[in-house]
Amino acid sequence: MNFVEIIGNIVTEPEKRVTSGGAKMTVLVIADNQKKGEKDEVLWWRVVVWEGELERVLPHLKKGSRVIVYGTMRKPRTYADSNGTYQASLELKAFVIRFLPGSRPEGDSLSVSRSPLEGEKEGEGSDFSGDIEYTGFSASSQPAGFSPGKGRGGLYGSEEVYSEDASPF
Repeated sequence: MNFVEIIGNIVTEPEKRVTSGGAKMTVLVIADNQKKGEKDEVLWWRVVVWEGELERVLPHLKKGSRVIVYGTMRKPRTYADSNGTYQASLELKAFVIRFLPGSRPEGDSLSVSRSPLEGEKEGEGSDFSGDIEYTGFSASSQPAGFSPGKGRGGLYGSEEVYSEDASPF
């Protein structure tokens, strides 16, 4: 299994889809801007988040959010764009999505704080602040042999799981 990390901007509003088998997913389109000498190059990523995964972070994902996504990459596919030029379709199944600083509106937070325990004053009882960043899936926190894709026909389901237009986005 491969693990990929991408940093980029969400360029369209997240799109909710339902497969022919009834499975629900959210699709994000992320632009990964890269410098090649004097020229800027953009890698376009299609990021799939299956229902039940990363539920706490999904409502906060918006067009323009700058994020880091960790996941597994599906084999790249080629397609002809509207001009007849062949392009590569890069797809990632997300396990973790983190926001980069300044990418969310003010007050839109994904941190969780615990209340003081009985008899404990605010800030006592822990060496930590109590704020916990939500990161979704963590491979190290799962039992040996765990595979996030099991039970869905592999990581992406069967090949006919969803159809695409001529453009992958």
